[in-house]
Amino acid sequence: MTPRLLYVLHSGNLDGTERMALAALEGLGTAVDPVRCAPPGPVLAESQRRGVPSIAFTSPRDLALLLRRAVSFAATAVTHSLLFVALNALYRRRGVHIHMVHGGTDERDSYGRKKVLNPTGVRFVAVSDSVRERL
Repeated sequence: MTPRLLYVLHSGNLDGTERMALAALEGLGTAVDPVRCAPPGPVLAESQRRGVPSIAFTSPRDLALLLRRAVSFAATAVTHSLLFVALNALYRRRGVHIHMVHGGTDERDSYGRKKVLNPTGVRFVAVSDSVRERL
């Protein structure tokens, strides 16, 4: 049985981060049973077209309800990762937690804020060598 992976995006657009997330799931192949979660937008339609089940969320409360049962989780936003950490503490469980780092032009937003996740046990995945060097 393949593990269910809830992959949460901070944006519903179909820009670089979202396209890389789609490629990452394709690269995992059958190693996981993915579900894409994102705010409403074209990335959900593209996920569905590629055969990846997708769920839209419109608020932190919506996302929290989706995360209640998740044990394998990948995210691109610090706030989403912190929500997963809090729910794991509340439910006294350990989950597989990956934070995808895509980088960007704003150093503070792209890299600096991620340091709050350091003591949480999250595994960071840098999508390129340049992103890894920045981290």
